[in-house]
Amino acid sequence: MTIVKMAWRNLWRNPKRTAITGSAIAIGLATMIFYLGWMGGMTLHLVHTMTSSQLGYAQIHAVGYEESREPELTIKAPSSLLESLGSRKGVTGAAPRAYGDGLLAIGDRSTNITCIGYVEAREKLVSGWSENIISGNLPHGEREILVGVDLAKKLEVDAGSKVVLTIADIYSGDLNYVLVKVAGVLSTNNPVIDKQAALMPLAPLQRALGIGDGIHEVALSLDVLPTDLEGIKAILMPFNTRELRAKPWQELVPVVANMVELQGIYMGITLVIVFTLIAFGIVNTLSMSLLERMKEFGVLRALGTTPLKLSALVMCEGAWLGIVGALLGLIIGLIAHLIISKTGITMGNAEAMGVTFRSPVYPVLKPFDIAAVTTVFLILTPLVSIIVARKAGKVDPIKAMRHE
Repeated sequence: MTIVKMAWRNLWRNPKRTAITGSAIAIGLATMIFYLGWMGGMTLHLVHTMTSSQLGYAQIHAVGYEESREPELTIKAPSSLLESLGSRKGVTGAAPRAYGDGLLAIGDRSTNITCIGYVEAREKLVSGWSENIISGNLPHGEREILVGVDLAKKLEVDAGSKVVLTIADIYSGDLNYVLVKVAGVLSTNNPVIDKQAALMPLAPLQRALGIGDGIHEVALSLDVLPTDLEGIKAILMPFNTRELRAKPWQELVPVVANMVELQGIYMGITLVIVFTLIAFGIVNTLSMSLLERMKEFGVLRALGTTPLKLSALVMCEGAWLGIVGALLGLIIGLIAHLIISKTGITMGNAEAMGVTFRSPVYPVLKPFDIAAVTTVFLILTPLVSIIVARKAGKVDPIKAMRHE
């Protein structure tokens, strides 16, 4: 009988102990598969929510605007810039925007807001605000606006309400009072939009601010993965000039970008902790097996089995334990992943990095991640069994056969 077959038979001499340790390995692997999928899904959900609600994959501003938010720092001749962006390979959408501070009032209720002027035909290629309308419709005229859901609740307005919008000319300081209609209410999962924004057609906001045809921002959607920083930078390169600054979303919200980068470290730490706990369990199982089978090892040594072969037998038992546990864990983990991929994980309106998780998070798993974590589990068991295997190889046959 070969060492491999003998190790397999020895493993099932005490099925209860083997089942306990094998289950620990299986649960550990299944948990790691779930964790990797959940973290991947949450990160992708976070990035997608931020880039599709306002941020875009990248933004272009006049030099100095991003740092100071001075309304006078506008992009001049935006039509030529938009034309260049339209012909740039990799750019799938370019949305011009203007920003201005304002006051929204109805009756005795009023609040400061941020006015965002946009062009719907272009904006739908970047942010998809129109898909987030929960009440009413898109503005059809210059005196219609969209408001965020939290802002609407604060002012107690809904689609069809008439409100007074006050905007100051940034050069003369003259106040422009306009009676506007709330065309719709939108919920974007972005607090900046939902709590304090009023969206309106670009042209009337430009006139109210006195900036002519100037704009403050161009948000972009690109034909690359949002996590592909180098790919985004390559597309933006021609648009970094003396007058303009083009930045990827990673530089616009570095906190979120850092979180994405640190995800690997967090997962690595978790993996180490889980692997350590499982390693202790495997060592414990094999150590108990060694004590219970001391007489058996003594007989094998007396019959001429070399210490090396005895050590190899124990290592093979550890390897079999790892294979059985990893196979079971892989099946459990993938079944759980497939189920949750269809139902999603409800986050209960939790907030992270300024984004509210109102919709379910769907786990995302990469084949490489599954293969990597499974391989580590398969290598781990025979590796830690070396500790017990060395003890088995040093067994004194005479003392071992007298062991009770």
